Amino acid sequence: MIVEAFVFPPANSYAPPRIMVVGWGALMTGFGVLLLVSYFAAILLPVVFAVILIVIGIAGVGYSFRKSSPGTPKTSTS
Repeated sequence: MIVEAFVFPPANSYAPPRIMVVGWGALMTGFGVLLLVSYFAAILLPVVFAVILIVIGIAGVGYSFRKSSPGTPKTSTS
């Protein structure tokens, strides 16, 4: 899904935004990693869960910094 988000352009205006496609890909990847670790080494599951939570926290802070950065000023028409 990450390749699809950055390589293929959206087909029309009703296509999901790129961040939504990347987000769903990240959710599926995290869930897959949890399932894989729980199958092979269940004792490491709390460690993997903690690492995933740390990565989610870092991504949240980065996203908030990206959204709070100053944009181009809007010109008023009045």
